[in-house]
Amino acid sequence: MFSRRRRRTARPVRRNPVLQFIKIIALFVVPFILWMFADLPLLNKYFSIKSVRDQRKAEVQKLQDEIAAKKIEKEQLSDSQFADEALARERFQYVKPGEKLYLIQMEGEEK
Repeated sequence: MFSRRRRRTARPVRRNPVLQFIKIIALFVVPFILWMFADLPLLNKYFSIKSVRDQRKAEVQKLQDEIAAKKIEKEQLSDSQFADEALARERFQYVKPGEKLYLIQMEGEEK
């Protein structure tokens, strides 16, 4: 007479674990990225600090080169023959045979 109908139970929905993982990551990563790039003054400050740092590095390199040149000059001046020749050329305008001496006076300099 009456047929018994079997009630259907709801099947559990199978979810792809990779897709769930991507959703969770997107839930945390996307707001973080938006937060990072929404704070433009912070980025501008970063780039300005970076450019100042690069300028300072160039300055330090230039000063290190100057120090190296001064050390070489100091070593040369400690050599008495070189020091005597440099002193004679600068103060007394001595020249070697065959050389010509040119004196250039700049404006504002005293003789």
